[in-house]
Amino acid sequence: QGAALFRRTEGMWLAGDQLFFTATVGGPLQRGQILRLTIGTHDKLEVIAEAADPDALDMPDNLCVSPSGVLYVAEDGLGGNFVRRVRLDGSACCGERTQRGREKDAPRARLLGAHRRRRIG
Repeated sequence: QGAALFRRTEGMWLAGDQLFFTATVGGPLQRGQILRLTIGTHDKLEVIAEAADPDALDMPDNLCVSPSGVLYVAEDGLGGNFVRRVRLDGSACCGERTQRGREKDAPRARLLGAHRRRRIG
């Protein structure tokens, strides 16, 4: 049947019968893709989002899926690192720049609200 090649796969999240993953340098611009594999009787692989404009999506890296189905994607971009919300129709909305040099810590802290944690007492 053939095969598909993915470049620099990093993030992966299983939500029910759907596996989401990133190809950080995939796509025509080599600036990233977000893909979904639906597992079932007839497995289906589709591109959810692709970096056609680096200002909207730039080298997606790690990801997770919220209970409402929105993907939260940490970028490893050339123009700075952002955490983006990506809808299942592929549209990216909202992004928050992470701290330079803190790629691994900043997205997690932002999503968990750790940046707002205060000492009480």
